[in-house]
Amino acid sequence: MPCAKPGYPSALNCARNRSSEESTRLARWTVFRRLRSFAVKGLAYRDAIVTGNKSYHQCPVAEGDLDQLTLDECTDKDFKASDAKLNEVYRALSAKTSQKGKASLQSAQRAWLAYRDAQCQFETMGTIDGSIHPMVYASCMDKLTQAQTKLLSAQLHCEEGDLSCGGQ
Repeated sequence: MPCAKPGYPSALNCARNRSSEESTRLARWTVFRRLRSFAVKGLAYRDAIVTGNKSYHQCPVAEGDLDQLTLDECTDKDFKASDAKLNEVYRALSAKTSQKGKASLQSAQRAWLAYRDAQCQFETMGTIDGSIHPMVYASCMDKLTQAQTKLLSAQLHCEEGDLSCGGQ
């Protein structure tokens, strides 16, 4: 079976038919594309901070102060704010649920935390040795934490009689 287009990541499964030089070139190209993707995300994040895009938390930085350390600190602040909101919603939901529901909620939340951490480790493997890694990792944690907060908030604000609300 012939490979797809030689030199493209979709052809990685054909590596056994390539010389080691071709495989090395292909691997470098794949890594370059991933790092370029993360750099573009970093620039988009920087631009969102400067322009005041409301999809990101506001970091008090001037345009000239946007070095990697500042971006790392901003994404970490974003994650911490999202984590605090998640904890607030979780506590409110836990207080509202039955005893059986609390045990189930606690078990589900512990499993979700393990998933979030493992997922972000996986998603950021391409930046593990780079200076951009803390920003990309915190961004992943923030994104998943916001999604979980939304799910728990929906459970918290269920209308009476809604059978999709667990343990209430």
